[in-house]
Amino acid sequence: CPEGCGDHGACDSGQCRCDALWSGPQCADPVQLFSQPGTATVSGTVWPYGWHFYAFDLGEWPGGAFELALTRTGYRGDPDLYVSQGASSLPSLKEYASVCDCGQGRPGLCSCREMTCDSCEAGVGAANPLASSAAALRLKGVFVAGVTGFCCEAADYTLSITLRKVGCDLIFDSGKEEDACGQCGGNGECIGCDGKKDSGLEFDVCGVCDGDGQSC
Repeated sequence: CPEGCGDHGACDSGQCRCDALWSGPQCADPVQLFSQPGTATVSGTVWPYGWHFYAFDLGEWPGGAFELALTRTGYRGDPDLYVSQGASSLPSLKEYASVCDCGQGRPGLCSCREMTCDSCEAGVGAANPLASSAAALRLKGVFVAGVTGFCCEAADYTLSITLRKVGCDLIFDSGKEEDACGQCGGNGECIGCDGKKDSGLEFDVCGVCDGDGQSC
């Protein structure tokens, strides 16, 4: 690796292997991470054989869902979409997940890739969706979407990323998380004034942790 791999990768047999959520020949490009439920939209221009990566996090509780829609916004080029599972795994033409329902009338699971010949279509704006089948798969954790250019010219595109997450109560969009005491939706009441779990210590009337109330 003559140019090195910076602070976010390691050289392996002449090729940089990037840390999780980093990309590029020298691992210098951070991968944008989306974690809030709802829909976010990004735009870009990708050249043939180039890649743009976008990560999204369904959280730690199984049952999340995602939907991605890639739209070519110009008259040239052919943007294609690939999805991998795991923060340390970037998709490629040969490596991608198999946990997607392509959303094109085909039942069951299919590969997480959309490789429609957009440059064969007249005009612009054909959206090509990939959706998770959350009820069957109980998805969680980080996924990475990769947009790559195919064929002859640079392609303008927009990518919409829609996330639905479940809380610790396994209910969609509840927003509930475990507190430091391990209670779903709790308020951390088991933490004492010393910051330790189940210590039982409290502040006295003077604001002193485990005080006797005499210092004030």
